[in-house]
Amino acid sequence: MSGENVSIPRSSRNIFDSSIQNYLNRRIFMKEIMKKYNALLFSFVFLLLLMVSACSSDGGTM
Repeated sequence: MSGENVSIPRSSRNIFDSSIQNYLNRRIFMKEIMKKYNALLFSFVFLLLLMVSACSSDGGTM
């Protein structure tokens, strides 16, 4: 019984540490992706804004 009580917190702490590690790895991964696709994202957002402005101007003329 006492052995189980000792091992449960340790395993949960390992899970917690691994989740923190996964979170940090994911953040680094996202940073790399953002660096790589920054121009692509910017152009996509720019096109989206152009489309939205065109639609709103069409609505205004109608």
